[in-house]
Amino acid sequence: MQCLQVRQHLINQGLHFKRPCCVLEVLRLVRAVRYAGDLQLIVSCLILSLRTFLWSVLLLVMTIYVMAIYITQACNIRRFENPDADGNDLLQKWWGDIFISMLSVFQALSGGVDWNDVYQPVFKYVSPALAVFLVVYLAFCYMALLNVITGTFVETVGRQASELKIRTQILQARRLFQQIDEDHSGFISLSEIQNQTATAAVVDFFESVDVDPSEAQYLLEVLDMDGSGTINFEEFLRGTLRLNGSARAADLLLVAREMKRFFVHTAAEMDVIKSHVYVVA
Repeated sequence: MQCLQVRQHLINQGLHFKRPCCVLEVLRLVRAVRYAGDLQLIVSCLILSLRTFLWSVLLLVMTIYVMAIYITQACNIRRFENPDADGNDLLQKWWGDIFISMLSVFQALSGGVDWNDVYQPVFKYVSPALAVFLVVYLAFCYMALLNVITGTFVETVGRQASELKIRTQILQARRLFQQIDEDHSGFISLSEIQNQTATAAVVDFFESVDVDPSEAQYLLEVLDMDGSGTINFEEFLRGTLRLNGSARAADLLLVAREMKRFFVHTAAEMDVIKSHVYVVA
C-alpha cells in the first residue's frame, strides 16, 4: 500500500513538473513564430482576413439554407402524402429536415459525398425537374460561387500581405536609420553610411531595395531631395519605399518632367555658348 502511495505521489509530481514544461514549449513556439518571417506573415494575414472569411461563410450558408428549405419542403410533402412508398428512408436520410438537408448540400459541395448520392433520391422519388435544379445549383456553387469566394479571400490576403510588408519595411528603415545615425542628430551623411556598410543589417537592407552597399554615395544623392548633403528620416523612408518595387506611372511622369527640364536647361546653355562664340568670331 505504501508503495502504491509513493508511486502515485511520484506520478503527481511528474504531472506537476510537466505542466510548466508544456507552457514553456508553447512560449518557445510563439517566439519561433515571431522570428520566422514567412510563417509570421501567413499567420498575420489569416488573422486579418477573418472578417472576409466570415462574410464569405455567411453568404455560402445563406445560399445553402435557401436551397435546403426548398428541397426539404418538396421531399417532406412527398413523404407525408405517401407514407408507405419506396424511397422514404433515403429521403429521410438525405433530406429529412433543414439541418440534414443543409449538411447534405454542404457535403456535396465540399466533396464529402458524391453528387449522385444526394441526387438520385430526389430524381427517383420526388421530381426529375427538382433533381436537375439541384444539379444546376451544385454546379453553380462549385464553379462560380466558391471560386469567387476563393478569389476574394486571396485578394484580401494579398492586400494584407502588402500592408504588412510596408509596415515591416518602415520598422526596418527606422531601426536602420537609428543605427546609422551615430551622433543622434536626426540626419545621416555619406560618411555615416560608409561606416556602416559592412554591418549585416545595412547589407540586408540595401539588398532588399536592390542597391549594392558600394553604391551608397549614389543612394544618398538620390534620397537627398534638398541637396544639403544629409538626409533626415522622412527623406530616407520615402526614398527607400520608392526604391523597393516597380516604377509607377507617377514616377515615370516625374522622370519625364526632370528630363524635359534638363533638356531645356541644356538648350539654354548651348544658346549662351553659341552667342559667345559668335561674338568672339
